[in-house]
Amino acid sequence: MSAFAPELALVPPAPSPLDLEEEARAELLRLLRLNVRVRAPEWREILFGGRPISAKLPVVPPAVLARIEKAEATGPARRLLGIVQREMPETSNPRTIAASRPLPPPKDAMAAWLRLIFLVTAGPSALRLLVAAGYLTGGDIDIMQDAYPAGLDQERTASVEAAMALTSAAMRNRQDPDVPNWLNDQLLTLMDEHRPIEFFAGLYEADAQPQQGPSAGSGQSVIAQQNKPIVNVGGPQ
Repeated sequence: MSAFAPELALVPPAPSPLDLEEEARAELLRLLRLNVRVRAPEWREILFGGRPISAKLPVVPPAVLARIEKAEATGPARRLLGIVQREMPETSNPRTIAASRPLPPPKDAMAAWLRLIFLVTAGPSALRLLVAAGYLTGGDIDIMQDAYPAGLDQERTASVEAAMALTSAAMRNRQDPDVPNWLNDQLLTLMDEHRPIEFFAGLYEADAQPQQGPSAGSGQSVIAQQNKPIVNVGGPQ
């Protein structure tokens, strides 16, 4: 190469929004000294399984709650930590003349905060766990939109692709796609679809009718059984 020829420098590609979100989540876990592992079914397994799985949100160690209250972050985790800290429920002081201890936060507020901690520390894969169990709510979507917008879009795209695969398989077998009402409702929640009250009234009436088609009378889904998620949350106390 000529001494006057410019040298080619290898420039690494810029990280994607998904990479940046995962980097921030990993830093948050290191900051809180928390281990979170979520194993949830893939979207095709959820769509083809057809029945809700059994899942339970983990317990956040008290030491981690104390770290959240006092933690400070300056890197990528700063935004995620802010989401968790600003929703932390406050104690209240009882109305009394004599001095007394502050009252703990209301149970419903505390439960909502613990759910938010799980979603933010577990990341977008928690969406598949909640949908598969039938537990996804509109509030969960709001949290994910705030914490992991790119990850939420990726999960939505993957769920649509799985639904298309289910439709194609049904067409090949000359059957209607078999998506139970509970799962259809969860997928619409994932897509942030808002529906009128009349829809839910019709849904519950349909649930009261005997099932028709090849899924009627079928047992627990083998796919759902084989892919039951394991959620572990823990870390140094």
